[in-house]
Amino acid sequence: MPKLTIDGKEVEVPSGTPIIKAAEQLGITIPHYCYHPRLSSPANCRMCLVEIEKAPKMMPACYTQAAEGMVVKTSSEKTLNAQKAVLEFLFVNHPIDCPICDQSGECKLQDYYMDHGQYHPRFKETKVHGDKAKRLGPHVVLDQERCIKCTRCVRFMDEVARNPQLGMFERGDHSIIDIYPDKPLDDPYSMNVVDICPVGALTNDDFRFHKRVWFLSRTPSICPGCARGCNIEIHHHEGVAYRYLPRENEAVNKSWTCDEGRMTYRWINDHRVLIGHAGRGHEKRIRTRELLPQVAAKLKPLAGSFPTAAFISADASNEEAWAFARFCKDILRVQTVALIGKADGVQDNILRVSDKNPNRAGVQLAFDAAGISLLDYPSVLTKIGAGEIKAVVSFGPDLPSNDSDVLSRLELLVVLAANKSHLTMVADYVLPLGSLLEREGTFVNAFNRIQKFNQGLNPLGQSLDGVAALHELAVAMGQGPSFTLKNAGEAFAALAASAPALNGLTWEKIGSLGLDLNQPAAAA
Repeated sequence: MPKLTIDGKEVEVPSGTPIIKAAEQLGITIPHYCYHPRLSSPANCRMCLVEIEKAPKMMPACYTQAAEGMVVKTSSEKTLNAQKAVLEFLFVNHPIDCPICDQSGECKLQDYYMDHGQYHPRFKETKVHGDKAKRLGPHVVLDQERCIKCTRCVRFMDEVARNPQLGMFERGDHSIIDIYPDKPLDDPYSMNVVDICPVGALTNDDFRFHKRVWFLSRTPSICPGCARGCNIEIHHHEGVAYRYLPRENEAVNKSWTCDEGRMTYRWINDHRVLIGHAGRGHEKRIRTRELLPQVAAKLKPLAGSFPTAAFISADASNEEAWAFARFCKDILRVQTVALIGKADGVQDNILRVSDKNPNRAGVQLAFDAAGISLLDYPSVLTKIGAGEIKAVVSFGPDLPSNDSDVLSRLELLVVLAANKSHLTMVADYVLPLGSLLEREGTFVNAFNRIQKFNQGLNPLGQSLDGVAALHELAVAMGQGPSFTLKNAGEAFAALAASAPALNGLTWEKIGSLGLDLNQPAAAA
């Protein structure tokens, strides 16, 4: 392994490591545009030029590999002058429209100008113009004048998405990034090119001009769009979610996420149940605290004696699933429980899996630990249609199909849900739950990896935390001593004590990147 010196500090790195990565190990950030750690390095932006002793010229740190005895200077006068010159060159044709640019606040041109530029412009000629706000596909909009030709987007489509829908056209200062004729940028991973664009050239049409980024709070979470469990950040402000961005996790999604998953942020804002409802079709809006005793009064006589079933959603967290399992067993005293969720969708060889529910494996784990066998939804639906089941309590609103005509035959249907659905529209009572952003907990993905998501907001409106809602319902039914779980933390501790796969595990041990439960010593 070669040993080199960077800014007076010695570091040893594996053979083949570029200087820019070696510098990162020392906490030294070398400015760059075209370089991305998960893409090839063409060394075409020249922003990462550094001075190397005995080298005949400045060398690109993203491409030049570390060598034994190499002495690198990233902050010498020669290096800083090179960075300033590159910035001046890039600004020759770049429009100075920061006040109206959607990238403002996240732009590396702005950042590096303040760090390394701060020159007086000498360019007096006419700038080269390009297409403004050109739609490349359903999600991505391009401003060609802002593009600095780093080609990150082209390389992502070629190397990661493996769908070369972008290219570099023309020559010299008239070079442009564009799509091919009559071939839009409609790849399922197209919005990743917006994430990796270092300037404001590529923008997300869904987020464009909706919120300045410096207003946004960022909450680490897990994408609920499928059972992959991609690590994300939810960006939100004043109770409104504006976007998901991928969060780095080498074991799950690396630096990427699919367009389909990104758009599920809308579930936090749209079609929410924010107050209790009574009567089929949401006939009456009732304050949640007033509705709880009404629901309890309906459920109490049914416990253990009436033909009652329960539904549990594959969107529920491990903690909610465990709490609902205990509620079914100890309070409702029912054994007929069906696992429900969204219907299967598209799968690919990059990230997406066919199961469009984030926690099917975790719900199964929780109910197994409680000693309850989960039935498939069609078999329970058949019993409802035959009149063998007359009441249902559902934790979650999602069904794989619209079976309103059969479910409307029930004498009682109680649904705890964050969003409206076909199921809530035929429910007698709907209790509002918090969204993904309004609660905390864990999911187990399709590959048996447990991961934590975090709470960024208090539950909106009159919605409740899922575990707390079940506790309050049990108390209203006079069964408080039989149901002691009050929050997600208590529910996880109880689940970990009961499920062999989680024995000894705590939220702290799961960490920000999760744990592989296939490893025998994961909990330890």
